[in-house]
Amino acid sequence: MCKGEEYDIVIADGEMPELFSNRGEGSSLSFHVPPGSDGNKIQGLVAWVVCAIDGNISAYLRGEAVIKNKSNGVQLFKRSIMLFTMSTNSSNHCSWVNHISLAALPPNAMKAGEELELSVEVKHTSFEVQKCGVHMIVKKPEVE
Repeated sequence: MCKGEEYDIVIADGEMPELFSNRGEGSSLSFHVPPGSDGNKIQGLVAWVVCAIDGNISAYLRGEAVIKNKSNGVQLFKRSIMLFTMSTNSSNHCSWVNHISLAALPPNAMKAGEELELSVEVKHTSFEVQKCGVHMIVKKPEVE
């Protein structure tokens, strides 16, 4: 999956895949680092943000996603976006999906059990964040 690179895409759909076990309504979401995981085992995160679109428009989706460690107050990641999107689907929703590589984080930036928070802000009056979710990409244990 993108070999450590970061990416952003906008999809003309408002459905979040079931594999996003950390999900919620609104523009922020708290979740925990899974037991048995630490900063070395978690390779990245995929954040999925569903926005409602007011009417059929073509516009630049501008926004910002921040992930912070609520347990110690440290901001782990901040990402700004400006992507072109248009509402042509009947549901008037779009999804902003971004892969966040954690390769640049210092060791032990997050530990098992710590609480993290994703907060999203969209800077366009025609878009409103309805729900968001996070999927952690965890390194599989090596088999000897």
